[in-house]
Amino acid sequence: MATTVKGPAKVEYAGQGSEVLVQGVPNWAFLYMASTTKMQKYNIGDRFVTPDGRVFRYALAGGTIHTEFMVCDPDASITNAVAPAQVNPTSPVILGINLSSGKKGDYCVTITVGAADGTAANGAIAQDEMKGGFVVVGNGANQHPMTRGILGNDAVAAGGGSMNVYLDGALTRDVVVGTDNVEAYLNVYGNVKSMNVVNSAYVTALGAAAAEATVGQYFWVQTWGNTWLTSNGTTGEAANGRDLYVNTDGSLRGQSSTTYAGYQRVGVGLDKSASNASNGPNCLLQIAV
Repeated sequence: MATTVKGPAKVEYAGQGSEVLVQGVPNWAFLYMASTTKMQKYNIGDRFVTPDGRVFRYALAGGTIHTEFMVCDPDASITNAVAPAQVNPTSPVILGINLSSGKKGDYCVTITVGAADGTAANGAIAQDEMKGGFVVVGNGANQHPMTRGILGNDAVAAGGGSMNVYLDGALTRDVVVGTDNVEAYLNVYGNVKSMNVVNSAYVTALGAAAAEATVGQYFWVQTWGNTWLTSNGTTGEAANGRDLYVNTDGSLRGQSSTTYAGYQRVGVGLDKSASNASNGPNCLLQIAV
């Protein structure tokens, strides 16, 4: 099946035609809503920036999301395997260019999907599910990787198999079948879950949910700027300890002695605090601009 390529992800800056006017006053209420209907204007991973510097990413919930805890993407990468036989697209039109697959100058590469890959861990990948992700061609020893963004992909049924992905830039050399390692990454905003539910020390915080959401709903994840998240009660209690980190359950912790070592830094505290007196977990998120 040929994919429908809609172009790269986009960024929109409020104040340049994107704001919604209510009685003449601009607001962006859609940032604080969740819906099973995708907004036609946005694709997963698209970025929205408000005039006060906050940054949001459009996301799809893979479970119940609460706004007091940070969110993550628990998915692993697509199996790192040697390049399979390169299969030309059925309708090879990528960005208006007719090309084959896996050759220098192509905007398409054929990869292998493992039987346990994908959000359902069963090898099934829906059409264009990889849009907004990345693929790395040649990532092994003595290889020189080509990293490209993914604009779309063909579908693969449960059990995995070969799959064409469509790239945001041309390959700079031929793919060597059976030699080049190829590994792909899903769009990290395509299966977002609450860290309070996943509760793992082996995932990365993506940001804060701007709205309550349930599985299958589209919503916005804040990745930069002023927000509030629940705290473990130690934020800001150490002198000069303004940095904030995230616990495995999605709550915040501060720089208290060495208890923050090994935790992911997610921003800085904004409220004044005192020795052994936690400030409010008002956080200037600093994850992704």
